[in-house]
Amino acid sequence: MTRLTAQEYTVAWLCALPQSELVAATAMLDEEHEALSLQAYDENSYTYGSINGHNVVIACMPPGQPGKVSASKLVQPLSQSFPNMKIHLFVGIGSGVPRIPPPDNAEDDIHLGDVVVGWAEQTGAPGVVQWDFVRYMESRNIEPLGVLDKPDRRLLSALGLLLRNQKLKRTKFLEHFERLQSLGSFSHPGLELDKLFNSTSPHIGEPNCSSCDRAQLTERVPRVNKDLIFHRGTIVSGDTIIEDPQLRNEISQIYHGALCFEMEAAGIMDDKRCLIIRGIADYADSHKNGLWQNYAAGTAASFAREFLFTIQPQRVNGMESQAQNRPKPSSTVPFQRDSMFVGREDIIANIHERHEQAASHNHSRVALVGLGGVGKSQIAIEYAYRVRESKPQIWVFWIHASNAARFEQAYRDIADKVKIPERDDPKADILRLVYNWLCDEKNGRWLMVLDNADDQDVFLCPDLDLPAKGQVSLASSWKTPLASFVPQTTNGWILVTSRNSLAAINLVGMQHKIIEVEPMNEADALALLQTRFSVNEFPENDARALVKALEYIPLAITQAAAYIRVREPRITVSTYLQRFRESEANQATLLNDEEAGDLRRDFSASHAVITTWQISFEQIQKTKPAATDLLALMSMFDRQGIPEDLLHDGTNRLQFDDTVAPLINFSLVRMQTGQQIERQPFEMHRLVQLSTRKWLELNSQLGKWRKQALKHMAIAFPSGRFETWPACQVLFPHSNMVLSSLWNNEDEDENEVLNASTIAIHMGLYLYLTGKYLEAEKVSRVAAERVERVLGQEHPDTLFSFNTLSIILQEQGKLGEAEAMLRRVMEGYKKFLGIEHLSTIAGVENLGLVLRRKGKYDEAEAMLRRCLKAREKVQGQEHPDTLTSVSNLGRILGSQGKYNEAEAMHRRCLEARKKVLGREHPSTLTSVSNLGRILGNQGRYNEAEAMHRRCLEAREKVLGREHPNTLTSVNNLGHILGNQGKYDEAEAMLWRCLEASEKVLGREHPNTLTSINNLGYILESQGKYDEAEAMLRRCLEAREKVLGREHPNTLTSISNLGNILGNQGKYEEAEAMRRRCLEVREKVLGREHPDTLSSVNNLGHILGSQGKYDEAEAMLRRCLEASEKVLGREHPNTLTSIGNLGHILESQGKYDEAEAMLRRCLEAREKVLGREHPNTLTSINNLGYILGKRGKYDEAEAMLRRCLEARRKC
Repeated sequence: MTRLTAQEYTVAWLCALPQSELVAATAMLDEEHEALSLQAYDENSYTYGSINGHNVVIACMPPGQPGKVSASKLVQPLSQSFPNMKIHLFVGIGSGVPRIPPPDNAEDDIHLGDVVVGWAEQTGAPGVVQWDFVRYMESRNIEPLGVLDKPDRRLLSALGLLLRNQKLKRTKFLEHFERLQSLGSFSHPGLELDKLFNSTSPHIGEPNCSSCDRAQLTERVPRVNKDLIFHRGTIVSGDTIIEDPQLRNEISQIYHGALCFEMEAAGIMDDKRCLIIRGIADYADSHKNGLWQNYAAGTAASFAREFLFTIQPQRVNGMESQAQNRPKPSSTVPFQRDSMFVGREDIIANIHERHEQAASHNHSRVALVGLGGVGKSQIAIEYAYRVRESKPQIWVFWIHASNAARFEQAYRDIADKVKIPERDDPKADILRLVYNWLCDEKNGRWLMVLDNADDQDVFLCPDLDLPAKGQVSLASSWKTPLASFVPQTTNGWILVTSRNSLAAINLVGMQHKIIEVEPMNEADALALLQTRFSVNEFPENDARALVKALEYIPLAITQAAAYIRVREPRITVSTYLQRFRESEANQATLLNDEEAGDLRRDFSASHAVITTWQISFEQIQKTKPAATDLLALMSMFDRQGIPEDLLHDGTNRLQFDDTVAPLINFSLVRMQTGQQIERQPFEMHRLVQLSTRKWLELNSQLGKWRKQALKHMAIAFPSGRFETWPACQVLFPHSNMVLSSLWNNEDEDENEVLNASTIAIHMGLYLYLTGKYLEAEKVSRVAAERVERVLGQEHPDTLFSFNTLSIILQEQGKLGEAEAMLRRVMEGYKKFLGIEHLSTIAGVENLGLVLRRKGKYDEAEAMLRRCLKAREKVQGQEHPDTLTSVSNLGRILGSQGKYNEAEAMHRRCLEARKKVLGREHPSTLTSVSNLGRILGNQGRYNEAEAMHRRCLEAREKVLGREHPNTLTSVNNLGHILGNQGKYDEAEAMLWRCLEASEKVLGREHPNTLTSINNLGYILESQGKYDEAEAMLRRCLEAREKVLGREHPNTLTSISNLGNILGNQGKYEEAEAMRRRCLEVREKVLGREHPDTLSSVNNLGHILGSQGKYDEAEAMLRRCLEASEKVLGREHPNTLTSIGNLGHILESQGKYDEAEAMLRRCLEAREKVLGREHPNTLTSINNLGYILGKRGKYDEAEAMLRRCLEARRKC
C-alpha cells in the first residue's frame, strides 16, 4: 500500500455521514493509501487515497454530530495537518427545492437523486448562504450575515467544462456510480418512488407514504430514465431541519431561488476553494424518509469524482496552498508589557479558568468591570501577554471600544495583520471581512480584548456615528449594531473591560460572566507603590498611610508616584501625604495633575484619576441627566450609609431605580450589604466623592447642590424623640456633613440658614435625649449663632434657636447661662412681638420652669402666675394652652409643699378640661393623673388611688389597654398602692406595666426601663432584695446599651442600684457603684452640676454607713459648699445637704455643730417650704432626736409632739 507524506495531499474530501457518505467517498478512490501518524491536536480520522492523480484525504464528522460547529472542528486541524491542501470538496446529501412552477423539461427540475452544486445561476448571488444567521432590516428586508461567495475561478472553470459535458452527454457519472453497485444499498430506489406532494399535504402513516393522499401529488413532467443530473444554484445552510414545504419555498425565494437545504456548509463559509456538492435525498417536507439517502450520497460522490477527472492535478498543484503566505499568529496589543506588574493574580487566574473551561466546546466571554482607574486595562494587558507567552499559536487582538470609529480602525488593523486579501478594496466591508475571518476556525484560536467598552450604545445602536459623506467603507455594516461583528465562535475568547456593568452584560450575555475589579488590597497597593521607587526611599508607615488615603486605587497610586518623581527631592512620600491631608482643595489639585503619564494607558485616556471619573460623569449626563443629578446630591452627604429615602425627590421607586442604575453600573456608587435588598443604603469611594464635588465646582454647580442637600436633610431629619432614634442614627453623619459644608460657607442666604437651623434643632434634641449634652450644645450653639448673624439678634428664628439651646444648657447644670439666655429670649419676644404675644408668653413660662429647677420657687411661681394671667387674657380662661399653664402652676406649688393650692389648680384644670374637651379627652385624663399625684403627695392615698383608678379605666376605654399613656396610669396606680403597703397588688400592676411596655414599646424603650426601675423599687419595699437587685441590674445593663454608659438615666440606674446594695449591707459594692456614678457625672456634667452633687451626697451617706466618717464628712461638706454656690443657700437640695451633714456630725459625736446644722436646716425649710411641708417635718423630727441625745428632753419632746401633730393633720 502506498504511503505518502502529509505535504503531498492537496484535495480534502469532507463528509458528514459515515454509513453512507463516507462509504461512497471511499468507493470513489482509485487507490487507498496507508494511514499517517499525525499530531495529537488533530482528533480527526482520515481515509487516504488518490483519484485521477489527485492525492485525496477523506475526513468525516463523528456519528451523531451534524451541523456547522462540527464541520468547523473538522476543517481546522485538517488544514494544520496537511499544509499543502489546495481545495475542499464537501460532499454529501441535502434536501431539494423543486422549482415553482414545474418546468416543461423534467431534467430542469429538482428530483430525488439529483446533485446540486453551490454555484448560483444568478449573477452576483452567493453559492452558499447561512439562512438562520441574518439581520432584519427596515421594511422587513433580510440581510444574510453568513455567505460563501461563488467558488474560486479555477474551480468555476472546471465546473464550466463539467456543465458542457453534461449537455453533450460526455460525463461518466453512471460509470463512477457503478463502483457502488457491489454494495447493493446504493441502488436507485425506482422512479415511481420519487413522490413530490403539494405543500399543503401532510404526511400520514407509514414512512413509505403508503397512506398519504396521492391526489395531493404535484403534477409535473416525470423523469423517464435514471441518468444522473446535476444543477447549479444557491445552497442554504443552517442548524435547523426543515420539514415544512411552505417554509422551504419561502426561504428559497428569499435566497435567490435556492435549490437545496443542508446543515454543514455554514461551518466553512469563507473558504472560496471549497465546493459544496449535495445529492438530493428528500424535498424538505414531512414526507422525507431514508429511502433515497444512500443513493443520493452515491450520486454526490460520483459527481465529485467526475469533477476531479475534469480538473487536472497539475492545475490543482499550481494553486497556492491555503497554508502558504498565511501569517503566523501574533498580537495587536498596542502597549508594552509592565515588567513591574504586581498583584491581581486571583483575577487573572479567574479569567484563565473561565476561558479554559469553555475552550474545548464553547465560545467564552468574560468582562472586567469596575471603577475607572481601578486597573482593568492593566490586568487585560498582562493577561494578553501571558496568553501569547503560554500559547504562541493563539492570535491576540486589542480593540479600543470607546467609540465606533476606533472599533473600525482596530478591525482594519486586524485585517492588515492577518492579511485578508480584499482589505484594500475601497468598497470592502472591513467589519464583515474581519468578522468572517474570525469565524473561520481554520484560522486558529484567538483572544479579543474589547477595552473601554463603556458606552453600550456604541455596540447596540445602529447608525451610530455614521461615516462622513463620501466614506463608503462601512456602507452596509453601519446599519448593523457593532455587537453583531463580535463573533461567538468556539475558536474565540473575548475579554471585555468596562466601567459600565450594563454595557458589559450586554456584551458577555450573563451576570455570572462579570468579574468585579475592586481597588487593591493593602499589600498589593504597597507593592505597586514600591515598584515606582527604590524600596528604601520612604518610611513604610508613610507608604501605608498614603495608599490608604488613596483608597488603594491603582491609578491614584501611580499618579501620586509620578507627581513625586518629577519633583524629587523637594517632594517625598511624606510631604505629599502631608499636603494631601491638609485640605480637600489640595487633594483635588494633586489628583488632577497630569504632568507625568503612563505609556500603558491609551492616549485618549486621562492620567489623572479625577479627570478619569469626570469622563464617566459626562458620559452618564449625556444619556441620563437625572443620574448625574442624583450623584451630585449623594456627594453632599457622608460617603457611607446613604439611605435611599434621603434621595427621593417626588419620584416613585421605579423611576428612582432607573435613575440610580447608571451610577451602580459605572461603579460610582454601590449598595452596602447586610440589610434588606430594597432598603440597602448606598456608599461611594471618598475619592469619587471628591471628584464629583470638584466636577460640580468646575461647572459652577457646587453651591446649588449644597442647598439641595440642605433642603432634603431639613425634610428628612426627624424630631429626635426616642421613636425616631434609629432614623436619627442613620441620618446623623449625613446631617453633620451637610451642616459642616454650610458652616464653612460665608455666603449662605436666609433660606439656607432656616433649613440649617431646622436640622440643627432636631440634631440637638437627638443628642440631648441620648445624653450627649456637650455635642448637643455644640451643634445647637453653632446653629443659633449662625442664625443670629444672618437673620439678626432679635429675629423670631434666632430667639427660637436660643430657646432650644437653653434647654440643653439646663441639663448640663448651666442654669445661670440658661436663665440669662431665656431672659434675653423673653425680652426679644416682648420687644418685637409684644408682651401678650403667644411666643412671649411661652418664653415667660419656660423661664419660670427654669427658675423652678434653680429652686427659685417664689420667682418661678411669679413667672408662671404671670404667664397664666396673660394666657387668660389673650386666649381665655378655658383655652387648652391656658389650662396647660394652670397645670404648670400646680406643679410649682406642689414642689413648694403648697398642696392645698396645688390641688386647687389641678382641680380647676380638670374641671375646665372636662367642660371644654370632654371627660375622656386625653388631656382631661392627664389632669386626673396629675390630681392623683398631688393627693398622693399629701398622703391622701385613698383619694389618690381612686383618681388613678378612674384615669386608668378611662384610658383603657379611650386609648386602649396598651397605649403608652394607659401604661403610665398603670405605673402610677402601682406606685400609690405601694405607698399604702398594698404590695401584692402594686407588684401585679407594675408587672402588667412592664410586660405591656415590652410588647408595645420594646424591651429597651426608655419607658420600659422606667417600669423595670419602679418594679425594682416595689420589690425592695417588700424585702425581695435579690429580685429587686436583679431588676435594677437589668435596667442598668439595658440603659448602658440603649442610652450609653454616660447617659443621665444610666447614671440614675447606677445610683439606684447603689441604694439597694447599701440597704442589703453590701457596702463595698454600693460604694463602688456610687463612686462610678460620681466619676462619670463629674466627667459628663461637671463637678458642680446638681446631679453630680447628688452623687457626692449619696457617696457621703454610704461612707458614713461603713463608719468612714472622715471621708463621709469631707464629701458632705463639699456637697454643701457647691450647693450653696450653684443652687443658693436656701435651695431644697442645699437644705438636704445641711441635714445630711448634721446627721454625720451627730454620728461622730460632734453634737454642737450637728445641732447648729439641723437648726439651720429647719429654719430655712420653714421659710422656703412652709411649716407643714413633709421635708420640714423631717427636720423637726431630726432636731428632736439630737436634742434628746443631748439631754434637752423638754425641747426634744416639744419638737417631736409638733412633728406628730402635723403629720396627723396631713
